[in-house]
Amino acid sequence: MAGKYADNIWDCLESSAQKAWRMKMETAYHEYKNPFFKNLIAEGKAEGEANALLVILEARKLPVSEEDRRTITSCTDLDQLGEWLRRAVTITDVAQLFD
Repeated sequence: MAGKYADNIWDCLESSAQKAWRMKMETAYHEYKNPFFKNLIAEGKAEGEANALLVILEARKLPVSEEDRRTITSCTDLDQLGEWLRRAVTITDVAQLFD
């Protein structure tokens, strides 16, 4: 939704204003206060962490069952995902991830 909104604004700007818009958007950090957007950002971070975890396990050639994959991809707790990421670099079996 936010991307669509940004695209609509972009389309309405003259080229010089587009340059200013792009510079502002590239350098600006905005901490959202709206719970909807905060939730979207948190979901995106969790999804990224889960994907990183699966990449590490794949690179280490550790087989991941469908059940374990669902557990990993459904987790929204960033602290838990971080702990699993730290474990993923030393475990020898995916079951050890959840111990």
